[in-house]
Amino acid sequence: GGGGGGGSSSAAGTHSAAQVLAGAGSGGGGCSHSAAHVPQAHSRVVPLAIQGGGAMLDEGCIELMHSGQTAGLAGASPYRVQVIDLKPIRNNPQSGAADRYRLVISDGRHYMQAMLSTSLNPMLERDGIRALSIVRLDNHIMNNVQNRKVIIILKFALISNDQPQIGHPQQCLP
Repeated sequence: GGGGGGGSSSAAGTHSAAQVLAGAGSGGGGCSHSAAHVPQAHSRVVPLAIQGGGAMLDEGCIELMHSGQTAGLAGASPYRVQVIDLKPIRNNPQSGAADRYRLVISDGRHYMQAMLSTSLNPMLERDGIRALSIVRLDNHIMNNVQNRKVIIILKFALISNDQPQIGHPQQCLP
């Protein structure tokens, strides 16, 4: 079986998150090979769980998030995804703003970019979240940044670290 659901945290949007979210909004679109079958936000689509290395991902959840469905709200279950890349985005030290982190997250079928709310930065070091970690997305929003859809992670928790990459994900296109 997979690991237990690690620690949990809560996060409220911070002023620097608000700056990133200034252009918030979500639209249509979908993932590259399945644009003809994009679920509506009100539909109750349940992602398929796939397993790799003893950990489970919710296959199809990237497409759901891309189409505007939000994890952890309105009765939706949190989504389990794999972090396949994680990079700091350094701010100008004189600005006083916290550094941000850009992630690439995968459900085993698709991947897309995500940004971490700055209030979650301490979790990266405390929980050792890094590339190939499996995390549970408890709350997120979809945002358009420079004409690209980006998931802003507001609350998440570590499930397990050091898993092999699960699946062969394809990019979820705008």
